[in-house]
Amino acid sequence: MKEKIFKAIILVSIVLILGSAALSNIKASANQNSNDSIFQSNVVFYPQHQDDEVLWAGSAIVDAIKQRGADHVYVALISDGIGVNIYKTDEGFKNLTKEEKQQFRNNEFKKSLKALGVKPENIIFLADRVIHGETYFDELKKTILDFEKKFNGEVTQIGHHYKYDDHAMHRKGGEILKELTEKGQVKHAMFFIKPWYSKEIPNEDKLYFTADNKKEHDVVLNACMSYKDIDESNGLYGIGYKSSPNYFKNLLKDDKLTSILTNH
Repeated sequence: MKEKIFKAIILVSIVLILGSAALSNIKASANQNSNDSIFQSNVVFYPQHQDDEVLWAGSAIVDAIKQRGADHVYVALISDGIGVNIYKTDEGFKNLTKEEKQQFRNNEFKKSLKALGVKPENIIFLADRVIHGETYFDELKKTILDFEKKFNGEVTQIGHHYKYDDHAMHRKGGEILKELTEKGQVKHAMFFIKPWYSKEIPNEDKLYFTADNKKEHDVVLNACMSYKDIDESNGLYGIGYKSSPNYFKNLLKDDKLTSILTNH
């Protein structure tokens, strides 16, 4: 009898140990997809073009502001955006100067970021900093390193994915951020990805940012509408939406207006 009781105690102990380990694994798995404190004290997003910030990172920007405060969230636009197709195909835009084309695109960009809650003083236009003989990507590299130095590594820097993106300029920007990270010059980098590439990234390496209530939903929706609304008196011509209607439609089909980030 004593031997049976002893065996029973051993069996129960084993079950409890295994159960505890399984529970720990479940909790660890859940935490891998938790957005709590995923960002460092400061956060910088690097969209290549006007509209990329809301199409691929809108809900992530909202969450970064919620976590770290608007004073600590920056958005640095890489290019001037004047190569957009609508400028080549729409007769109404053909006689615009380069400066006018850039301004019209930036008007939508600034309105979008205002809707998302980004402070005007935290918006950076890298195209305006490029000097003769340099490229947008030279300025991007300098800016990334400047932020790293300014915040002593206490910054999360977020760009387009270096591999899983169908736009060469997006990938190039991501490659620069990835390379600096691999060299140890950037401590914490992440990459936003278009949803149809999500399957290429392991689940444990993805973070989903969503509009979890009506207020957050309206914030991202209003940012999207900044690229569709036409208000010529304020220099708004719906250029972003006209140029990429399917991207906007795809995002707006998602009730949660999801942004997907990865650190790989």
